[in-house]
Amino acid sequence: MLQIKPMTTVVAGDGEQRTTITETVTSYETIITKTVRVTAGHVMVNQTEVKNTTTGEIIPIEEAKKSGIVVEIDEEEEAEGKPTFREAVEQGHIDFASGTFKDPNTNKEVPIAEAIQQGLVQPTDPAPSTEVTSKINIMQAFSTIYHEKSGKFKDPETGSLLTLNEAVEKGVIDPDAMVYDTKSGDALSTKEAVEKGVIDVEAGDFIDPKSGSKVKVKDAVKMGLLVVLGAPILAGMAVKEVIKSAREKSKRTSSPTKTTIITDKGEEYVPSRKAEEMLSRPLLRTEDQIYTPVIEIGQKMTLRRAMEEGYVDVDSCVVVVPSTATRWPLRRAVLEDHTTLVTVIEIRSRTEIWVVEETTIITEVVKSLDPAVLTERGEFDPKEGKFIDPVTRDPIAFHEALEKCSLSPDHTIVTDPSTGKEITLTEAIKKSVVDPTTGEILDPQTGKSVPFFEAVKRDLVKVDDRKDQKKEQEKPDDSVTISEAINCGLLKPETGIFTNPGTGESMSLGQAIQSGLLDPTSIQIVDPRSEESVSLKEAVETGLIDLDSATFTDPETGCEVEFVTALVKGILVPKRKPMSLVAIVKKDLYDAKSGKVTDTLMKQKLEVDEAVRRGIVDPFITLCKDTKANKYVTLESALNSDLVVAQNGKLKNTKNNNFLTFDTAVQQDLIVTKRKPVPLTEAVMSDMYEPHTGSFYDPCEGTELTLNSSLSCKLVDGSPCRVSVNEELYTVSDALDKAILDGEAGRLLQPDVMSLDEAVRRGYIITSLGSLSLQQVLEDGLYDPETGLVTVNGDRITIKEAIEQSIIDPTSMSVKDPRTGEPLSLEEAIRVGIIDPESGTFRDPVTGADIELTEALSKGMIVEGRTKFTLYQTVTKGLYNPSTGRITAPISQDQMTVSRAIRSGLVDPNTTLARDPDTEQLMSFKQAVCKELIDSHAGVMKFGRIKKVNFKDAFEQDYLLEAQMPMALRVVIMKELYNEESGRFFNPTTGSWITLSEALSVQMIDPDSTHVKDTLSGRLKKMNLRDAIDANIIDGETALVKNYQSGTWHTLLEAYDLTLIVDSRVAMSLQRALHQGLVDDDQGLITDVNTGRKITLHEAMRRLVINPSLPCYLDHTTNACLSLVQTCGEGIIDRRLGKFIDPKSGCTLTLMDALEHGMILDIDKPQNLHEAVTMGFCDSKTGRMIQPNTGRRLTLADACKQNIVDPTTSIIRAANEPKFMKLNVAVKERIIDDIKGKYIMPDTKEISLDEATKRHLILPAKRPLTVEEALQYCLYSPDTGKFTEPNIGDKMNLQEAITHGLIDGNTSAFKNPTDKSMKSIRSAIEDKNIDVAKGVVVHPQTKKVYTIDVAFEKGLIVTVSKPISFMQAVKQGSINFEEGTYTDPETSIQYTLEEALRFELIDPDSAVIKDPNTGRYKTLKRAVQEGLVDLKKRALYDPQSGTLKTLCIIFDQGTIVFLREPLTFDEAIDKGYLDTETGMYTDPNSKEILTIKETCRLGLIDLKTVLIKNIRYRQLLQPAEACQVGVLDAENGKVCNTSSNQLLTIAAAMDAGLIVTPRRGMALLEALDYNLYNAENGRLLNPHVKEHVTLQEAVACGLIDSTTTMVKCPAQGTIQTMCDAVRSGVLDEQGGAVVDTAKGTRYPLPEARQHGYLLTAQARQAMIEKYRQCDSTIVDMVDNVSEIERRLAEQEPVSENPNGLRNQINTVKAIKDELDEMFRPLGTCLDGVRQVVNQGGDVLSREELTSLDQAATSLKQRYDHSVVQADTTHRRLTTAMEEFSKYEKEIALFETWLKQANKTLVEKERLCSDLNKIKHHEQGCRDFLGDVIAHQADLRFITMATQKFLDESSLYLRTVNNFRTTLPERYPLLQADPDSMVRDAADEVSAEFKGLLARTNKLVDKVR
Repeated sequence: MLQIKPMTTVVAGDGEQRTTITETVTSYETIITKTVRVTAGHVMVNQTEVKNTTTGEIIPIEEAKKSGIVVEIDEEEEAEGKPTFREAVEQGHIDFASGTFKDPNTNKEVPIAEAIQQGLVQPTDPAPSTEVTSKINIMQAFSTIYHEKSGKFKDPETGSLLTLNEAVEKGVIDPDAMVYDTKSGDALSTKEAVEKGVIDVEAGDFIDPKSGSKVKVKDAVKMGLLVVLGAPILAGMAVKEVIKSAREKSKRTSSPTKTTIITDKGEEYVPSRKAEEMLSRPLLRTEDQIYTPVIEIGQKMTLRRAMEEGYVDVDSCVVVVPSTATRWPLRRAVLEDHTTLVTVIEIRSRTEIWVVEETTIITEVVKSLDPAVLTERGEFDPKEGKFIDPVTRDPIAFHEALEKCSLSPDHTIVTDPSTGKEITLTEAIKKSVVDPTTGEILDPQTGKSVPFFEAVKRDLVKVDDRKDQKKEQEKPDDSVTISEAINCGLLKPETGIFTNPGTGESMSLGQAIQSGLLDPTSIQIVDPRSEESVSLKEAVETGLIDLDSATFTDPETGCEVEFVTALVKGILVPKRKPMSLVAIVKKDLYDAKSGKVTDTLMKQKLEVDEAVRRGIVDPFITLCKDTKANKYVTLESALNSDLVVAQNGKLKNTKNNNFLTFDTAVQQDLIVTKRKPVPLTEAVMSDMYEPHTGSFYDPCEGTELTLNSSLSCKLVDGSPCRVSVNEELYTVSDALDKAILDGEAGRLLQPDVMSLDEAVRRGYIITSLGSLSLQQVLEDGLYDPETGLVTVNGDRITIKEAIEQSIIDPTSMSVKDPRTGEPLSLEEAIRVGIIDPESGTFRDPVTGADIELTEALSKGMIVEGRTKFTLYQTVTKGLYNPSTGRITAPISQDQMTVSRAIRSGLVDPNTTLARDPDTEQLMSFKQAVCKELIDSHAGVMKFGRIKKVNFKDAFEQDYLLEAQMPMALRVVIMKELYNEESGRFFNPTTGSWITLSEALSVQMIDPDSTHVKDTLSGRLKKMNLRDAIDANIIDGETALVKNYQSGTWHTLLEAYDLTLIVDSRVAMSLQRALHQGLVDDDQGLITDVNTGRKITLHEAMRRLVINPSLPCYLDHTTNACLSLVQTCGEGIIDRRLGKFIDPKSGCTLTLMDALEHGMILDIDKPQNLHEAVTMGFCDSKTGRMIQPNTGRRLTLADACKQNIVDPTTSIIRAANEPKFMKLNVAVKERIIDDIKGKYIMPDTKEISLDEATKRHLILPAKRPLTVEEALQYCLYSPDTGKFTEPNIGDKMNLQEAITHGLIDGNTSAFKNPTDKSMKSIRSAIEDKNIDVAKGVVVHPQTKKVYTIDVAFEKGLIVTVSKPISFMQAVKQGSINFEEGTYTDPETSIQYTLEEALRFELIDPDSAVIKDPNTGRYKTLKRAVQEGLVDLKKRALYDPQSGTLKTLCIIFDQGTIVFLREPLTFDEAIDKGYLDTETGMYTDPNSKEILTIKETCRLGLIDLKTVLIKNIRYRQLLQPAEACQVGVLDAENGKVCNTSSNQLLTIAAAMDAGLIVTPRRGMALLEALDYNLYNAENGRLLNPHVKEHVTLQEAVACGLIDSTTTMVKCPAQGTIQTMCDAVRSGVLDEQGGAVVDTAKGTRYPLPEARQHGYLLTAQARQAMIEKYRQCDSTIVDMVDNVSEIERRLAEQEPVSENPNGLRNQINTVKAIKDELDEMFRPLGTCLDGVRQVVNQGGDVLSREELTSLDQAATSLKQRYDHSVVQADTTHRRLTTAMEEFSKYEKEIALFETWLKQANKTLVEKERLCSDLNKIKHHEQGCRDFLGDVIAHQADLRFITMATQKFLDESSLYLRTVNNFRTTLPERYPLLQADPDSMVRDAADEVSAEFKGLLARTNKLVDKVR
């Protein structure tokens, strides 16, 4: 869009002002000008307002018009008395030599253009009348015959439309009329102006010769750019001669020239004038001294130059901001800082200037192929389908339409059908691809001609935008870098002259920088004090350069140097991308003769140190070899040590004492490049990444690489980074594979296409460490605006919970106070009520309105996190750049030195300590800076004169230490901040030594971090440090500890050794932290048990949360056991990411996975001998065992005694016989010498335990083994085909070995060599691929059999990883729910879900479903078999939680599939998963140890099955609620008795009645105490499900224990149990009341309690009632079980009818469901019996208890027997149904074929009856015989299916008969039906087939 800016003209008059107001209307080409007269004392402020200059009052324009202050006048009135241009020339007022007009009234000379603008001269003669009868000039033509819509001129005679060129040629416009160009001073005839391009030949526009822009001639005349002379030809020629002679005279007159002299040093410095000086009133000067430059309208320059050089009148000039139409007087605009002296302005006149703003001019070229557009233009007739002449409306040919209409043949491309290439429409007409008459085009697919616009629809013809794109690419940017300017020739370094690419204007380097044409960020200044390059902005701030004067000031000498000289001398340097010295040599930029490096930009040859200083050579990645010392040093060090001589550009060979040129040194590898991977986020935000191209700069080679290449060559490291898309995190490699990242274009593709730097800024690419700020949470998409919840690790929690879990940092500056605009920390914002952490909303304190946080972020109310960091935090958070030593401010993204960051308050150095590498002395950061140990400007630490280390490496090497206060006493001692001799402590903030008391007062030491034993009182009670000082146990001045029992004083270290001081928080091993679930696998963070915060492993080691000195990893190459800190030092464990990096494969694992796979040594449990030896805890030389925690060496006997080696799990094999024994037995039989640590061979030769292990004489104890391991340990015998269990010596086949746990059926698979598919060995056994009876494997193709060891060698049996659970498969993305397929991640073979479950590639027992009929859980495999789930349907995640953490998936039919069945609280205890002493839950699948809170959150325990009592407030709480109020300590698993404030274990809490479960109900009176009774409806609140239930329902569900309360009858006074009271009508279970049966009065339960009608049952009464209830329940259940046994025993033999068989299956299935429903009542009954038996000994007789116990035991046995029988029967029937279905399908197909084959045989016999033609049918008969023989295989399959069905029927019958014989009734045996229809049908088909085959053979023999 082209913006039309207003133009003001001021005309002096008698007490009046005339102002021309230009209004912009909707047309882009029409300017409406109104001239008004303003009375004296008033001025026009803008187009709508007038100002009274006396009072300052602003008056609307309409009111001013009514008052007569403003009067509109037309142009004719205005022009009266003003001479035309021709008249001014004739009167001598025009001076063509100087290009000025002299006002006859004021004698003031002004430029001609300005005189026209101000209305002093009329630029053209008056226009003629409307009727045109003779030749007219171009201005008159625009006023009379110009046609606006078509842009052409109308011929007065013919009426046709003509272009300007045609009108001039035809004489309609006078070709000899003169026009005068005020800019160039040329006078031309109209014809010459057209020919020379001054006026456009088509539209008649005036073309600005400088800018090339087009202006309508009418507007150009009004703007003073052009003058049209309407004089006769002779007068016009006379004017031309006058102009010519004046210009020649001007050339002969000498004019003063301005010379610029550039000096080196000592030039005279003229300070630039300040704004106040330039605005001061000028002194009176003579007319000769006044210099007025010629003004070009539209000229751009800085305001300073315009004022200094007189381009503007300071007193009367007005400043206009075009975008806002704001106007200020120049003086006011400068003084009030509305504009500055460096502002670029555009001059419109001496009294008006416009501020140049950053605008984008878009030129839109319309090239439409839409017939509707051409119809609107009058160029196409849609009815006739023909092109028409827009003037005559006559039909024309297509080629004529291209000439006369708006179709552009050069911007239209056509597909050539012969080549398929795209050519222009012009070429297509020449090649006859397009018919020039009709415009029809040949369709390359059909070969038919189609109309032109139909071809457009088929995309055969389209608009070509390539030319415009090319022009757009060639167009230079508004701002260019200094390197681009030099390369493009816009900047001449030798002169410092810069050429404006837009206007062609020349300016100095300083002006180019100030105007923004040169990008200031591309310029750096070399500070001579530090030889470091600083940004232009920083150089201005530090006073190194002055932009106004364009000079550099040397801070050491005070000399000023102009920018031109500074550029040549390398003081002002372009910002470049340095490269290694090796790349310099390879690119031929090194001259071996001179030893200098070529600066291709400045065309200079530089010494290598100068090349380093200018940023051409990277001194840190270039390594030079010191041959004498045989080590590499950086180029910077080599220059400082003269290993590289900069003067001659050579490397010194210190070994031979000679010098080598760089190219020779590179060839000999004496100069090499060190490549160090840079994290992706760091690389993207640095200069390595180019956003426009998406490439990465490789400084090692000096080339640009794609993202893929950068990752492959390890230039960029993507491992620590994650890509966040749609609330999911991907690794960089996964993002590339999933097309989220474009590795070639270097772009992020999802959710939107953007450059990588933009992706990092917007949080799509992150490096997540530690807590997040609130803004990071919002930008990462973790916040849900609808619910206000934050999604973390798949869980949705409130902001309050996120803060409590240390996920969100509450101290980060996150919120802006709307009232004051000041930033607040998140916790402050919560405290003052601006942030609601529960609802997750932002509350405006002014309006009280609540808005969601994303909206607050868009409004700027949520700000970037921290405003202050410690130095260590800047390193860990990536704000510190190790390569540059600079720190990036997170908000402004400014890069600054460390010293500046400290000065600005961004960095707090008070928590940083420095260690002198020479003296090992500790000092504060400030002291280190003063001693020049730290260069805060360069951001490095100095090691002597040469070596420098960046802060990141210094922290890694412990030369810089983080001392975040307060610290634990143990940490203070470890950091060596304690001096044992003086007893003083080093204060990190001040650098001084202080006493212990002072250290506690300044909060340097945490007083609660240590416990001191009280030896004064004689009782060893513990107290903290401050209490110990108060009690005089510790001297606060000397830090000595007194032992009052011995009367001695000890230092703190001695006190630790004597256990007088102990740590309150003991560091644990990493292994224990993993076992206790303190490590977050996803984030790699460790939960600090002291604070509950999640911290990195590095921080945990620093804080001694994790002990870094304990064994961690076994290095198999050196057989050495590395400690945790050594393991981290070797890079095996990334202490920041909390990941394990396998040194062999380079794969990254979680720490838990590494521990489970044995990569991390598990030192917290006793090990068997095999593990101890293989892990390196046995010294093979001495035979001694190594204690993992202390490193002590013990004999094997002592190791067994100290529980380091477990002899009961250590298995030894005899060398001469297949005999296995435990370690203690082997010691007794003298096979193992536990003193020497040797294995004794039969020949009495001793071998080491290590050697014995290698010979498989020492076996592992782990079970189960893979088949491969069993073969290695010689447990398999090929002769018998059986395996030996080494613990007991039993022989068992493969099936038995799997069943008894010797062989893991999940880790070995059968591999089909044909299609490479795999199935578990269990499935292979079921499918008869493995014959377990013979111990052989059957080849599926050749049917050959192999023993298991041979099959393993041939690859038929392979070792695989365990089948993944359903949850793991979902997490890994291996399951495609849309297609219903599973892809094996190891082989990439795709299976259906049914196959994956059947082959056990997915653990079929890892997922369960909840049966909608019974409510019981069933395995997924069983549910699929029963038809409850159709795996072919697509699955969705749970929409309520949006996560898998809830352990369920919802299928389309609404079935909920739980990946693991949630247990009830009681079941978790019964199965041993929940430890009631520690409160920790062990996940049975992952073996992960979880807290009770985490267990409930993950859905492992059903929350509805447990409640915790808050006795103080009478509340029943679920675990999560109990954690919030402090009743449950989720971390330690303790329950708080709020009445006594005593912490109890879960077991003790259950005994105390603090935990309520369905098995442990409440007493009715207790329920009333907890306000569970609702007086309105008489119901009780069930807090498990938050629903009100009747008393009857409460008793049934176990909420109320009916045996603990007795009811007193109001009428009779008798006391009854609740059950008896219900039966007698005294207790109303439905209405919740006690009823007076005599009076009919009802007493609600609370009122009945007050009247004494509800009593606590006595012990005997309660026990008797329990006994009766249990006995009655057992009797009822025995009856039910008996009925089920009868139904199971009365099952008929397998039906050979599909409907009958299906009915049998449904019957057994119903029985199974009934048994499932009995499970919970049975468990409750058995628990009640157990309680009666255990507690009723004092109340009931022994016979009663024994009878009850026996009855319960019998009931349990009969129930279990029935469950097993029902499962077995159902499985047999289901299998039989599958075989019967196969049989039915195959026999039906075979009978159909057989019937057709009989017909075919009869026909062929008939044809062969003619002996003459019998030979013609020979081949047909042979083919038919082949078909019959081929169907023998089908017959065999039918026979096999029949036999399988009959076998399954027999097995089923045997199962039923076995069950019948065990029942008390002794049912007779069932007999199978001897007349089997299935067998008979198969026999009949076989017989019929044999007859058919015989007849066919006979027929073939006949035709031979």
